[in-house]
Amino acid sequence: MRDDLVGKPASRAEWALKTMRFRLDEAELLTNDDTSLFLYFLARNPDAFALGSLLRNVIPPASRPGIQALSSVLTTDFRVQVIVHQVSIYDGTVNLNETNLSDVMSSPRPERISDVMVVGREQLSGTTERLALIVYAASDRNEVDDRQAAFFSDARRAASGAPGTRYLTEADDVCDRTLEVVVDWTALAEGMKDGTSGRSIAALREAWLRYCVEQYGRQEVPVRLFLNGSSLVSFTAGAFLPNGSRLVPHDNGVPRKTQPSSGLQASVMAILDGDNVGQAIENRMLQNDTNGVLDASAAVGDALELLSRRLSAVSGVKQLSFGGDSALFEIDGNAVEIFLRELEISRTCIDFHFSCGYGPDIRSAFIALRSAKTSGKNVTKSYRSL
Repeated sequence: MRDDLVGKPASRAEWALKTMRFRLDEAELLTNDDTSLFLYFLARNPDAFALGSLLRNVIPPASRPGIQALSSVLTTDFRVQVIVHQVSIYDGTVNLNETNLSDVMSSPRPERISDVMVVGREQLSGTTERLALIVYAASDRNEVDDRQAAFFSDARRAASGAPGTRYLTEADDVCDRTLEVVVDWTALAEGMKDGTSGRSIAALREAWLRYCVEQYGRQEVPVRLFLNGSSLVSFTAGAFLPNGSRLVPHDNGVPRKTQPSSGLQASVMAILDGDNVGQAIENRMLQNDTNGVLDASAAVGDALELLSRRLSAVSGVKQLSFGGDSALFEIDGNAVEIFLRELEISRTCIDFHFSCGYGPDIRSAFIALRSAKTSGKNVTKSYRSL
């Protein structure tokens, strides 16, 4: 993606749409009618939401599943099928999962309603009718842990306009109500494998629709989405939420810039460390589960090795050490932003939680890492932000 559009999700989505138009026009000139053309974009949550918003009016309804003429948006004579693919990497295996968006835009089957659970509704101080939809993906939907509670608390405070949260809120992000929902991540992940994940997201859409009608008497109420979950959920939420809605980005410690950097920058050190690894292994020891200890240790080692290979492939990144559940990197100054982008992408691809701290030297990186560990874990912290 173009560097001059970093930090501008709407502009990046418009650029992606223009690229689609160009490639379709090119295909019409060079190919015959029965040619299949596949366009893939790397889109994390803010970009995925913005792209979904642009395609809101072209998602095929349940009455016309799969095929929709997109001439009004893509100015093409091609018949375009709107399908979302998501790449996932587990245990070194790459999987391409598919979601049928016609399932999202239709009512879910009764058994799929259980894939989401409304856990909270709050009245906020905002005077404008604007809903904060706070969505958390949990591997065990019925178990409330500290991280989940902290996520809802931080998002709720951000939606009320309170300072000091980790969300990059704007003046018009203050809401008057919240709908807090837990999505069954296991069901969603399994659905992505068999092509039925759209029904799980449809259950989220149904919960939002019911709440809007109940509280506002209508559906077209702008929404601010606070999301801990897949870019697939982000894209589809952008497609079904009304005009004027926005995904509120989360400050994950990645530096943002408005212009491409120039000149050499000082190198930094970065430390990665697995989260809750010792506790998981100790629990298996207490259960006298020798095989479980060996399996857990091997899984951690394999995940971190895969992660280290991905990060070391970035130009300007040098891995200095690797062992157990930790790794140390030296990064050229001009490669820091690319390293951090790859790190965030890896978090969505690897079934392993890890914290990262970085700074001008190893001591600073370690201090930043300890801050990350005490800030909810599975986050990245810069020493300069402390």
